[in-house]
Amino acid sequence: MTTLPVKIQGHINAKLITSDGNELTVYNGHNDLTSDWDNILRRALAGQNNAHITKIGAYKNGALLAEADITQFNYPTGISNEIEFVAIFSETSFNDTLDEIRLTAPLASFSSKTGLSIQKDQTAKLSIDWKLTINLDNT
Repeated sequence: MTTLPVKIQGHINAKLITSDGNELTVYNGHNDLTSDWDNILRRALAGQNNAHITKIGAYKNGALLAEADITQFNYPTGISNEIEFVAIFSETSFNDTLDEIRLTAPLASFSSKTGLSIQKDQTAKLSIDWKLTINLDNT
């Protein structure tokens, strides 16, 4: 099976939100696509339910700490090639340092960011805004 002729770039903005509403940006940068991205996209386009992106996972050393449901999907108005996924880990979702986050469908992970060091305790929420920009790749 050949790779789909699209180029997908991702951008993540992760913020800790304290109980008094203060926000601290803990990561603002790119992500990497997993080897399963095109399989997930093909199956999602075909209507396969387990290929729809539904969660963001927080990991430490490859082990799942917690998953947060995507609670908001933003599709800008007009002609756009961007999709934004928003999920919030509650104060009690985990109390640890994560080193990876993954944008996932039940089938597999679509994209991820490794090499992080984000400490979240039980006094803060962790908000993840994950934006994907999709373009045709004519090369």
